[in-house]
Amino acid sequence: MHAPVRPVSRLSWSTLAALGLLLSACGGGAGNDGGATAGATPASTVLALNSVELAQTHVVPPAGRSFTTADGKTHSLNLIANRAALLMVEPARAGGTLTVEAVLAGASLGSMSLNPPAQLPATDNGMPPYSTSKHSVLLPKEWLQSGVALKISRGGASSLSALSVVGGLQLRLHTQPLFFFGANRTLASAQSFDMDAALVADYAQQIPVAGLAAATLADLSFNDVVLAPNGSQPAQAVSSYAEARAARNNDGFTLMAQMLGLMSEMRSVTANNDRHLNVAYWAPMSLRDPVSGKIIAMGGGLSGVGSGVGDGDAGNYGGIFVHEMGHAYSMGHAGEMYTAGTYPYAGGSLAGSAWGYDAIRKQLLSPLMPALPCNASGRQLDAAGHCYRQDPMQGGGGDYPKNAGYRWSMFADYSSAYMQAWMNERIVYDPAAGAPASPFTKWSAGDGKYIDAGTAVSQLQRDMQGARQVVTAVGNVALGDASLNRLSATAPGLGNLPPSFDPSSQADWDRIKASYPNYCSDAGCDYTLRATFADGSTQNVLLPKGYHLRGSNTVNPDSTNALNAASFLRYAVNFSAAKRLLRLDLYRTEFGAKPAYSALPAASFGMAIASWNAG
Repeated sequence: MHAPVRPVSRLSWSTLAALGLLLSACGGGAGNDGGATAGATPASTVLALNSVELAQTHVVPPAGRSFTTADGKTHSLNLIANRAALLMVEPARAGGTLTVEAVLAGASLGSMSLNPPAQLPATDNGMPPYSTSKHSVLLPKEWLQSGVALKISRGGASSLSALSVVGGLQLRLHTQPLFFFGANRTLASAQSFDMDAALVADYAQQIPVAGLAAATLADLSFNDVVLAPNGSQPAQAVSSYAEARAARNNDGFTLMAQMLGLMSEMRSVTANNDRHLNVAYWAPMSLRDPVSGKIIAMGGGLSGVGSGVGDGDAGNYGGIFVHEMGHAYSMGHAGEMYTAGTYPYAGGSLAGSAWGYDAIRKQLLSPLMPALPCNASGRQLDAAGHCYRQDPMQGGGGDYPKNAGYRWSMFADYSSAYMQAWMNERIVYDPAAGAPASPFTKWSAGDGKYIDAGTAVSQLQRDMQGARQVVTAVGNVALGDASLNRLSATAPGLGNLPPSFDPSSQADWDRIKASYPNYCSDAGCDYTLRATFADGSTQNVLLPKGYHLRGSNTVNPDSTNALNAASFLRYAVNFSAAKRLLRLDLYRTEFGAKPAYSALPAASFGMAIASWNAG
């Protein structure tokens, strides 16, 4: 049996009331909400309030909401900096107009009048109102800062509520369209691969971020896909979804898993080099069926929990997208988490979750479904027989009627708290930050602000050039079967340019030794990729990929076993798009994981083991 959720208030109302008691003069004002005897100088009195709440993704007290799950762990959902919030206040005595003033370090940020209860935002789907006695107003994002307190007043009486605010992440979401077996945008015209402004705004409401910037990367297309060895089967090329399933015991997730491996390489030190940064990836997959010639669906998606990457059926950014990205932001399946004692609400539902809020539609969101009777199979019910929604991480993607104006069902408050913790661990990268500002910052709870995180990232990240136009080369090597080596390139698109090194240049080896001594230490630097451009120039890039034991020049014995993952590797490399790319060649250049830091003449690279030519 699971322990109930215990909301924890960090500041008692008596403490907050005491903070708001301003004794400006003697006499008058005996607890009458601001009334004063004629001719006397009134004293400020405490405004009695039944509740103060704020809503961003969900309705929470000013100090946030904490949850203790059955496993004894605690998570908190706090207000997010730099995101507008709906303030709702219920005074102990009705009547009159309430005002709110934001105060930071003794200075006023401004004041606003609250709307009367009749103007409280409506509930989604025409459901009963959240309250008939709460005054409300949407606070500007500039008021949501660490250290801010809200002074709520009526007449001469006031009460002060301190806000608990955490970092407001500016998340960058990159869409990487993937096309297979002859699929292209024309065949997949029913799908959208770009997040327009409306979609960006909607998704920013769905998740605990202060802002969202979306970008679509250059398409990647595959006539076939080489499946990595899995311990019992060697690498194998497949040219249809049916072949991929058959090759891996009828596993419908086979292609998705392979592409997660590729997307990991897109984040590697030779490509975008953005692991742990404020970047997430969605890779919508479009597959052509060779029999019908039409686009077919795989029926789902896949993500590594906490990886920041998800893939699956394109689906126009629908339920698969929002579910897989929930995994990418660290959530598991809510029902399984409940069983394990790591999710507080029965069956992965919203039974017990706070209400949500959508600032675009100006609606409060009930955790209940509107229809009666509801399909109660596997669902939690309230006393009137209404079904509670399921979290999108437990099959709740379709819990809004199609005509309700929402793309997705809301997450539980606990899920938002869980994802908020992941967001606050991201290092924010701003390549446009001018000196002396650091391009890398991270939220510090102790400081209540984003602080310099330059020492928390690698030297390769500190030295990369961000937000450039790049061409990305992607490929794989199968050590035991050169016929399975593949190499291709994208059209120009957005990306980062990390430092690269030419193994034929002694100066570059000296740079590696001095500034990047661990570049080859993982499995060796055993391959070099050469790019040839339209002007006749070339660029050699030493790959930190190989088949050696870590930190050694001894060959990994597993690399000779065709069934072992060590015999197969994928890679991705970004080149500047300033010059038109004509050709790519991959060479085997065995420097090992403990190189001698000595240049190898380019003429000694030998024969290319994989090549690509621009069409």
